[in-house]
Amino acid sequence: MPITVAAVALLGLLGGGGAWWFLARPAAPVIATATPPAAEVSPAPSTTPIPAPTHSETAQPSPARTVTPSVQPDAQQLALAGLDALRRRIAQWANSRSCAVLEGDVADGGAVKLNGLASDHSIEGLRQGLAALVPPGQIDWRVTGVAPAFCPALDALHLATPAFGATDAPRLGLQMADDKTSLRDGEPVRVRVAIPDFPGWLRVDYVVHDGTVQHLYPQLADTKIGITADRPKSYAPGETVNLANPSWLIGPPYGTDMIIAVAASDPLFDHPRASNSEPADAYLGDLWTAIDNLRQHHGRVAGAGITLEALPPK
Repeated sequence: MPITVAAVALLGLLGGGGAWWFLARPAAPVIATATPPAAEVSPAPSTTPIPAPTHSETAQPSPARTVTPSVQPDAQQLALAGLDALRRRIAQWANSRSCAVLEGDVADGGAVKLNGLASDHSIEGLRQGLAALVPPGQIDWRVTGVAPAFCPALDALHLATPAFGATDAPRLGLQMADDKTSLRDGEPVRVRVAIPDFPGWLRVDYVVHDGTVQHLYPQLADTKIGITADRPKSYAPGETVNLANPSWLIGPPYGTDMIIAVAASDPLFDHPRASNSEPADAYLGDLWTAIDNLRQHHGRVAGAGITLEALPPK
């Protein structure tokens, strides 16, 4: 069958224990309160007669006192200030976590939504840390635990994803076609990417739980399995990019893998990678450095990551 041929060709290319398939393509404000003036004290009556005013004298009226009303704090302003302070505290806490990509925000009622990816070894510690800032009943927890093998990928993405509460930050959309996050042996892998609000040079990678990475886009040519070289390009803001190829099929080793994507205002690497497959630690270390360098030069970058369950046949 065609799927069997594709899988055999792939395994012959990657060797034992490699990736399972191969791909090709594309503080609250201080409010001043006015102090009322001191009460005037009337003078004691004089025993000396006061002469009547002459015709040239004109009686002058006493100046009127102006009393400034006290300014009362607005309850809504105080509530918003409290939410902003909570948002800053959570953002500082979330941004200091390693091996984690944590996003979310504080709702008007004070409920906190936290989503993202983190090492499954740190999930309980993250729960306790957030509970120290927010009552547990106000937390909408949506953090997915992943194997520590994916920490280099999360550390790289940490530089490219919006911080907690940063609602106006550029975002990259990443999902599997048809939102299928579990695929069985022989099923095709199809990825959809939405470019953020700036022209972006795109990189998409499949990080395998065995410690390898497959570059999905861009790729080098490989005629043995029908791969033609991708021409790197800058995609338009908001453009949708669909990546798929007949040779992209699920196969062993089965388990939880991760797909990551990064769009950058400038190319992250000045030359192609040496191969379509390489050790994940080496590549992800280079990716972290490239993203960090771009940010230091005021470039724009947005990234995202999702997990995918590669399952054996039924």
